[in-house]
Amino acid sequence: MKTEIMSILLYLYFGCLWLIPFVFISRSQNHDVRFVVRKLLFPLQYLLQMIFERATSNSRTATRLLHIFVLFFSEFFLMGALILLGFFSESFRNHTPMLLFIAYYFPLAALLFCFQPHADKSYRTK
Repeated sequence: MKTEIMSILLYLYFGCLWLIPFVFISRSQNHDVRFVVRKLLFPLQYLLQMIFERATSNSRTATRLLHIFVLFFSEFFLMGALILLGFFSESFRNHTPMLLFIAYYFPLAALLFCFQPHADKSYRTK
């Protein structure tokens, strides 16, 4: 019973990390339809990109450097899940698939946003 409750809490933890940025993106006034799949799969990274672009005055190089910087801190999201499991004295072995998903999801998202193409004429909708 404890394992099922912890699984639900881990899914809720990941859901919050995905859903809260998704709500901010959906409520924003920017209705850009480019890269929509990337926005749906990785809303936290897209929200960070919007913040980075505003902070660096749309400097592409600075935005990429900040995404590389975020790559090193993306494993802290896994630490949140590990703290949750450790607080309830739950074995990590019971939740290996979800922990591996969290461990690879956030670095992959940071890498994909770091190397995204520049939105020039060829990517704009006509």
